[in-house]
Amino acid sequence: VASRDPAKAGRKLWPLMKQGQADVYEPLPYGFDPRGNLVEITRMYSNLLVGGIPGSGKTSCALAIVLGVALDPTAGLWIFELKGSGDLDSVKPICHRYVSGDEDEDLEAALGGMRSGIAEYQRRAKFIKSLPASEVPEGRKVTRALAEKYPEQDLGPRVIVIDEVQELFTHAEYKEEAAALATRLIKKGRAYGLILILLTQNPDAPSLPTSVSSSVGTRLCLAVMDWRANNNVLGTSAYDRGLRATDISIDEQGTGILARGREGITVRAAFIKQTEAEDIGKRALALRTAAGTLTGQAVGAQVEVLDVETVVDHVRAIWPDGIEGVHSHRLVEALARLRPDLYKPWLDMDAAAASTALSTALRPFKVATRQLTIRECCGGAKGVRWADLPTPEDGE
Repeated sequence: VASRDPAKAGRKLWPLMKQGQADVYEPLPYGFDPRGNLVEITRMYSNLLVGGIPGSGKTSCALAIVLGVALDPTAGLWIFELKGSGDLDSVKPICHRYVSGDEDEDLEAALGGMRSGIAEYQRRAKFIKSLPASEVPEGRKVTRALAEKYPEQDLGPRVIVIDEVQELFTHAEYKEEAAALATRLIKKGRAYGLILILLTQNPDAPSLPTSVSSSVGTRLCLAVMDWRANNNVLGTSAYDRGLRATDISIDEQGTGILARGREGITVRAAFIKQTEAEDIGKRALALRTAAGTLTGQAVGAQVEVLDVETVVDHVRAIWPDGIEGVHSHRLVEALARLRPDLYKPWLDMDAAAASTALSTALRPFKVATRQLTIRECCGGAKGVRWADLPTPEDGE
């Protein structure tokens, strides 16, 4: 029981507002609970999903999160703000990659950022796998000790932020690849220091693919209109367990339910004005300049978008669970939806030519297409068996 309405209490300052730096390996200050106690969010090894209706205070949440990361000079920050509002411009000078806009080229940049994240976790996984067990007593994952011992490997945390991510997940051409990339990065990247932060103002089912929302470790739900949106962010049956962001008024901007696992608390993001954010951003820039850790766009370099995924990776990504074999023409259709930039031209071919194109692409990986009889589909035709796909070698 509070002696006065917490929403009307004086503003409590974010602890890093005036001084200090952060450490992404440790919990970062975020906001305050109804009693005024500081609430921290652990970023390392845990991805984050933030959802709430328009006007619920998502920008306040985003600022408190990204400014904490910015104040750790060892953490790489990639930001894709797909609204074009410039709400996160305060950290633009320190970002390895910063994109603000809602055009297709901006969405394609966000896809490229996730592809690069996957390529990076594969590189790190390969290196860590090569180390003796004595050097990874906590398991095969990136730690501060490893990052400091092998500076040439560049193992520092990389945080990828996608604001208004529903623009990707509902895009006619990009949605399937976006969901596949995000799901893979969420599941595989966190152990290697690759952290994905997704924010959306449309927490409905089409805007949050189940494969994505069910895999995120930390969730923050701001004001929402119904139990469905509530559970899309906080997880199945969260509403029934009493985690109800539907009870939060839209006037309580920045207030939401923070959950990790089945437990949740009510928290309000520390309010940081845009002018204050700019000052914090300048401090972060000074810290990184002194530490010599500015990279990418921050030093005027062209950011190379890495994409090490192969056609085999793409076939795995679209393969239906529990199915032993799929006809080539079905795979071609699915691949074209997943990566239209690579496979859409195959749809302009006749069925035989498209099947041959797939067979040719798979041949270097020693995957053969063969005649398959699938009664549920269309009888006999060329296809691929799941058992013939090579085993992943990237630490998965």
